[in-house]
Amino acid sequence: MQRLDRWRMPSGVMTEILCILGTVFAGVAAYRFRRRSRFWFGIGEIAVAFLQIHLAWIPTYNLLVGEGASQFAELIYRTTPVIVAVYLLVRGLDNIGEDLPPRWRELWPRLFGPISRSSG
Repeated sequence: MQRLDRWRMPSGVMTEILCILGTVFAGVAAYRFRRRSRFWFGIGEIAVAFLQIHLAWIPTYNLLVGEGASQFAELIYRTTPVIVAVYLLVRGLDNIGEDLPPRWRELWPRLFGPISRSSG
């Protein structure tokens, strides 16, 4: 039993690791979605952009993270860095996909799905 205790992490660390892995998964899933439907991905980007514009210009910090705010409200406030991270993952994967080394060209569509016909 003590052997298992060595591998136990504080709950905060485990939560952080799960959030990081979840964000990476979201980035890869968003890239797969972008490859399948650039139109709907673009609609989603515009919707998220409007949300971010709202969060940037409406003074929400005190309301969301101030005294007495809920944990859910704090998560809402943290969406901007997560969205930026997902966007950067999608852009990075897209740039790699546009200039793949020859030996990767067959594997890439199997990992991330085929490019939709409407995307070129």
